[in-house]
Amino acid sequence: MEFKEKLDMLNEILDIVKQYPENLQEKVFDFLLNNQANTNNQEVAINTIQQGEISDDKKVTVSKKKRKSKTSSSSSYTNSYKPQLVKNLNLRPDNTKTLSQFFEEKCPEGNIQNSAVMTYYLEKILNIDGITPDHIFTCYMELGKKIPAVLIQNLRDCSSSRYGYIDFVDGKITTSIKGINFVTQDLPHKDKK
Repeated sequence: MEFKEKLDMLNEILDIVKQYPENLQEKVFDFLLNNQANTNNQEVAINTIQQGEISDDKKVTVSKKKRKSKTSSSSSYTNSYKPQLVKNLNLRPDNTKTLSQFFEEKCPEGNIQNSAVMTYYLEKILNIDGITPDHIFTCYMELGKKIPAVLIQNLRDCSSSRYGYIDFVDGKITTSIKGINFVTQDLPHKDKK
């Protein structure tokens, strides 16, 4: 096998491994690597891994639920993630509305809407690329709002098919089209105007 082929094989394995919880990633990697050596079993091994989970004894067991797509959230953040302030984030700029002024104007209700408005403000008003959960945490702190108990889950919910206000992919947060329409057209709520 050529070096390029080996590298492609490893990259393919890594893409699959990233879909699994950290405590299983090493076992999944070993399983796939061992099965890649035998090219006859290559496709079978990948399909088996994608449909099930590896247990501690490295046997494959079929999971009852299908794996969620990794496009809905970031695999690099877990529910045990500890947010940190983004110290160089200026939420009180001189040349445009402050975050506080924007919030007063939009009147979001609840943490899902708060996170959607924060993301919109950071991306569309402050023109920040690469928004992370730390940016959202910093916004909550700036506003003195109650921070969601599990911020990452709040962001996952905000990006879920139920709401869809943001996209949360590979640790980066952006405002979706639905989120842009929500913030610009639906807020403030009609009874709050």
